[in-house]
Amino acid sequence: MKYYETQGDIDEADCVIGHSFGTSVGEGSVNQQLAWLMTVFASESPMIADRTLVDALPDNDQAMMAEVVEGPVTNMKAQGVGTWGTLVAAHRYMKAHDLHRPIQVGQAYHIERIVRQAAKLGMPPSIVPEGLPQEFDRKSEQPWTRSAALWVPMNAVGSVLLRMRGQL
Repeated sequence: MKYYETQGDIDEADCVIGHSFGTSVGEGSVNQQLAWLMTVFASESPMIADRTLVDALPDNDQAMMAEVVEGPVTNMKAQGVGTWGTLVAAHRYMKAHDLHRPIQVGQAYHIERIVRQAAKLGMPPSIVPEGLPQEFDRKSEQPWTRSAALWVPMNAVGSVLLRMRGQL
C-alpha cells in the first residue's frame, strides 16, 4: 500500500532535497534508507539535506553534499531546523545555482507535507519518486516519528501551527 502520490519525471530533475524522519541514523533506519535513495536519485545532481540525513550516509560522507542544513532537530515545541528550514536553505541554494526541478526525498507519510510546504515557499514544482520508505523510527528522540499512531495526530496538530506561521 502506498501512502503518497508520485509526481513529475525524475529524468527532469536537476537536484535532490532530502528530509530526515526521526533521529536514528544507524543500520536499517528510515534515515539510512532516505540517504541511500538520495544518492540513487541524484546521480550527478547536487544534493541538499539536513544534518541528520547526512549523518545517515555511509561514512557520514558530507563531501557528497552540495549543501548541509545545520541545526537542531525539531522538538515538541516545533523549534529546530525541521522541514521548513531545510526547504528554505534548499530554495536559496537552488536560486543561487539556477536549479528548477527538485526531487523531494522523504518518508512516505511525511512527503505530502514536504511538497505542500515547498509550494508555499514558492519553490518550483517538486518531483516525488516511487519507493519512499513507509517505516517509522521506533528509536527516535521525536516520539511522533515512532509510529503512524503517533504521527497522524501530531502531524494534524502541527499542520495547524504551520498554517498559523505561514509555512503551510
